[in-house]
Amino acid sequence: MEGMRGMEFRQLVYFLEVARHGSFTRAGERLHVSQPNLSKTIRSLEEELGATLFNRSTRKAQLTEAGELLRLHAQTVTNAVEGLQAAFADLTELRSGSIKLGLPPVIGATLFPSLIGRFQEKYPRVALSFVEHGSRVLEQAVRDGDLELAVIMLPVEESLFNVAPIIRGQIALGVHPNHRLANRAEVALKELREEKFILFGNTFKVNNNVRDMCIREGFEPNIVYESSHWDFMFEMVAAGLGITLLPELIYGQAAEGRIRVIRRLEPQIPWNLAIIWRKDRYLSQAARGFIDFAREEFK
Repeated sequence: MEGMRGMEFRQLVYFLEVARHGSFTRAGERLHVSQPNLSKTIRSLEEELGATLFNRSTRKAQLTEAGELLRLHAQTVTNAVEGLQAAFADLTELRSGSIKLGLPPVIGATLFPSLIGRFQEKYPRVALSFVEHGSRVLEQAVRDGDLELAVIMLPVEESLFNVAPIIRGQIALGVHPNHRLANRAEVALKELREEKFILFGNTFKVNNNVRDMCIREGFEPNIVYESSHWDFMFEMVAAGLGITLLPELIYGQAAEGRIRVIRRLEPQIPWNLAIIWRKDRYLSQAARGFIDFAREEFK
């Protein structure tokens, strides 16, 4: 226990970064610390604890049993310290600060620019930065502590995250104007069994939800193209290369007459968005202000 009393917060931060990346080299790059100094710090921590934390006999720095035990407790300690620091910063800086927000590309370009502009007018001292990825990647980034907030497609693991719903919508079908279903007001999903699908990649929850619903209807969708850009997907549909299933709210961006949008699907595929943040992390006053602002705007 003598070693435990001498443990430094810096050692825990270094240890967690190596554990996260499985690499002393990558951890050193993220921390801006030389690899020799990083290795020395971890060795010192191991000596204080009297236990080996990483198996260094493999190419990847793998946690030992003792290392896994320390990781669980160290994360709790660092979260608590970071939360304390953030709370005191809020007391002195009021509503100034910064927010690192994750956005899926499908909504980043369509729904959020005007909202962000109005937020910045109201809170000019809050700095906003953005990361664009699919919902699955953003959810993991919030889980890992790399993002404070993210807008993702539901569902999400609510035992880990707080959830603030902001948009409720549906998935709609997009086809070429000459497609056999183009003049239909409603389409059953099972009628698409033989179609070529153009969808977002598998890092997007909308891809998973569409696939899961198709499988429930008795078929695996034939996905011929995947993309992270809805405008490119529109162009492929307009070129007659396949059909797409996208959130109904973004079809307004499609060129008039180039794509036929069928909004009534049977069964419906929900597209519900929410802002999420980790339950065990302090949420800055700036982030709370953004959540309240977004919920009010979308309401």
